[in-house]
Amino acid sequence: MDARHSTLCLLAPGQLSRLLRWMEQLPASPDLRPMDLADAWRAAGPRWERLSREEAGRADEPVVRPLPPEVQAHVEAVIATPAVQRTFDAVPVAFGMVPLAQLMASQYSLTGATVDALSAGAPPGPAALAALCLPLQGGDADAGLRLVHRGPREMVFVSDTHDTRMLDTRCFMGAERPELPVRGHPEAMVGLFLGQSTNLVNVLLHRRRLLVNNGHHRLHALLAAGVSHVPALIQVCGSREEFDEVAPRAARDAYHPYFESPRPPLLADFSDPALTLAVRTPPMRRELKVTFEWESKMVAI
Repeated sequence: MDARHSTLCLLAPGQLSRLLRWMEQLPASPDLRPMDLADAWRAAGPRWERLSREEAGRADEPVVRPLPPEVQAHVEAVIATPAVQRTFDAVPVAFGMVPLAQLMASQYSLTGATVDALSAGAPPGPAALAALCLPLQGGDADAGLRLVHRGPREMVFVSDTHDTRMLDTRCFMGAERPELPVRGHPEAMVGLFLGQSTNLVNVLLHRRRLLVNNGHHRLHALLAAGVSHVPALIQVCGSREEFDEVAPRAARDAYHPYFESPRPPLLADFSDPALTLAVRTPPMRRELKVTFEWESKMVAI
């Protein structure tokens, strides 16, 4: 199967429903039925049971190494970035070199074309590794976010990068409000910001385990290239409440396999054919639909 048109699925415990819902979003494929995906997930069960016995504790107490001196200035520049400060403001953060072999995976599919693009060339040195894992700028500048439909109550955008998302909302009052030609004399402006995330390699430290929150494709490619540790932003979650505040939904919904099982799903498991399934998928782009409504009525003073 051509990796450029495939997606590698991790057949992890507790994720059958999520995998089937993911499959429902794809165009109909004669090569794979929902039952085929469910059968592959069941077939991986004995392998997971064996790993639970033979590799119990593999994810426990990972040792995070200090950052090398040559990347300290780069990390300080990352910390000073306003977008980073606003994105990671809910729990304490730290930076360090995290061990790839012990990282838990919170994402259960990898796009073949993205992994191939990251796998080209020799393993990067410290400075290049920091730039790859902790970029100072946004993602793909050629992603081409485009407005394809504009209606009275909705707008539809498309982008060639899957990282495009709704970033933030703002209300501009008084002098904050940009001067733009509109119908009438505006007193306030509501802004909704679309674009790409900070795209830092980001892991969550919780109950002496590390869970990947962002950067699965890069980390998988680097692990395959023989890299053992990478620089990452670490969100320190000392309680379940803090974890639920910043963790991806897949991890919140499958808390037990991650933090109460002896051997959770790891990033390294994407390299195990017995635990994965390659699914033929067409080239896809991200579509974002923004809908809005308003209500005006008289209320008593």
